Amino acid sequence: MKNNAVVIHPQDGVATAIIALRVGETATMFIGEQEISVVLRQEVPFGHKFAIYDVPLHGEVYQ
Repeated sequence: MKNNAVVIHPQDGVATAIIALRVGETATMFIGEQEISVVLRQEVPFGHKFAIYDVPLHGEVYQ
């Protein structure tokens, strides 16, 4: 599968879209050597960040 997002640091909780992504599209990226996929719940414009896991209310996000 072609990667369409990047994670800068393995501890990050966000990825950056390297193309514009649509609702329902699958974002794929590598965290270290592991490829992961996330189905998007909202549109993510090119260059914007999005959470790669569910963040609890008042939870911390590392970016």
